Amino acid sequence: MSTVLVADIGGSSSRWLARDANGSIRSWECLPGFNPAVGDPQAFTAAIRDSVMNDLPTPDAIFVYGAGCGTVERAARMEDALHGCWPQAVISVSSDLVGAALGLSAPRPGLVLILGTGMNAGYFDGRELTRTLPSLGYILGDEGSGADIGKHVVMDAIHDRVPAVLRSVIIPPGFDLPLVVDQVYRGRAPQAWLASFAKPLSTLTDQPYVDRLIRDRFSALADRIEGVFPVTERAIAVASGSVALGFRSILVSVLGSRGIAVTDVQPSPMEGLLTYHSLRSR
Repeated sequence: MSTVLVADIGGSSSRWLARDANGSIRSWECLPGFNPAVGDPQAFTAAIRDSVMNDLPTPDAIFVYGAGCGTVERAARMEDALHGCWPQAVISVSSDLVGAALGLSAPRPGLVLILGTGMNAGYFDGRELTRTLPSLGYILGDEGSGADIGKHVVMDAIHDRVPAVLRSVIIPPGFDLPLVVDQVYRGRAPQAWLASFAKPLSTLTDQPYVDRLIRDRFSALADRIEGVFPVTERAIAVASGSVALGFRSILVSVLGSRGIAVTDVQPSPMEGLLTYHSLRSR
């Protein structure tokens, strides 16, 4: 049995599992993330070297499921970044949506959702993804994602629509229009910066402003789903990601009201992915 590394890599953070030749398993959470569509591969490679490499036997195979890896070019960019850490390893890169389908849904068919920094959705027939939501990114799409929720918090803050009782909790010191423009239009990680405004909201869902905002963004997500997937493909769904987990009850409520039954929500598909690759290696 060879040493295998499985990674779920999002735009803001990543999760890793390693199974060595003796069958021992180790895990790492909340490591740096990388989206090859917009991220800096050199910064990501350097961060992973510092975080994982000293703790890990050299892997023979690496299976990566990453945000922004849905095209050949972007998957190759992710592969090149990881070859900077492990030049001899055989690296397989697939989209984060494939990872969520294999880790949460397989072999059951259903709609697969990812709600983290970004958003993605696809229908899994039990073997493969047969239909996916067109990805427009955090500027034109990603409804219901951390970046989308954060974008609306930022707009509300600029226009003084955040209730005073919440502003000091969710808006950091030094926040002003020049900072917003700099971070969103010139920053190195605008998606992650916007998504950072969504994180504190998960403990504030009893506040009317927060409840209304999250329901509105999940309703926008439901609109997108209904526009792409027929009723038979959206009847049952599983969801993965920090936003899906943090706002689970609202997600289940909003999508349920639109005829989409969310049957499972996980922070990541890692446990299922390790099982999947362990079975395939036998």
